[in-house]
Amino acid sequence: MDDIAPPGDKWAYSFDVVHDITALIEKRGGNESLVRSLDEHFDGGHNDHSNEPSHHIPYLYALAGAAYKTQERVCEIVQMNYNNTPTGLSENEDCGQMSSWYIFSDMGFYPVNTVSGEYIVGSKVDTPIIRYEDFADGGEIVFEMSHLVEELGNDLS
Repeated sequence: MDDIAPPGDKWAYSFDVVHDITALIEKRGGNESLVRSLDEHFDGGHNDHSNEPSHHIPYLYALAGAAYKTQERVCEIVQMNYNNTPTGLSENEDCGQMSSWYIFSDMGFYPVNTVSGEYIVGSKVDTPIIRYEDFADGGEIVFEMSHLVEELGNDLS
C-alpha cells in the first residue's frame, strides 16, 4: 500500500475548500494574495490536471476578481490536456470527470462547488456566477464574446 499515491498534493489540496471559497480567500490574505498564490501554483508547474483535485483551481481566479486569468489558465489547460487523438484525455477518465471538465469549460462555466447549484463563469456574462435556478425551468444563456479583457469579474486587473 505504500506505493499508492493520492491523486493530489499539498498544492492542489491547499485550494480545495470548495464549500467555503469566501473563507479560503480570507485565510489566504484576500483577493490579491489568493491571485498571487494561484499564479505561483500555475507558474511553478504545480497544477496537475490529470485528476479531479485540481479541476476547480483555475476558476478560483474569477472568484477572487481576476476572471481574465481564469480564461487564460483554462485555455492553457485545454491546449495541454485535450485533443482529438487516442490519447486526447490527459489521464484517468474516472466516470467522465475529465470530459465533464472540458465540456463545462468549453461552454464557459464550471461547478466549482457541485452541491451549491452555482456555476463559476470563465467567460464574460452579466454576472460571474450562474445559479441553477436561473435556467432549471428552461431559458437561454447567451454569451457575447470579445477579444478584449472585460471589466466584469476583473476587479484586480
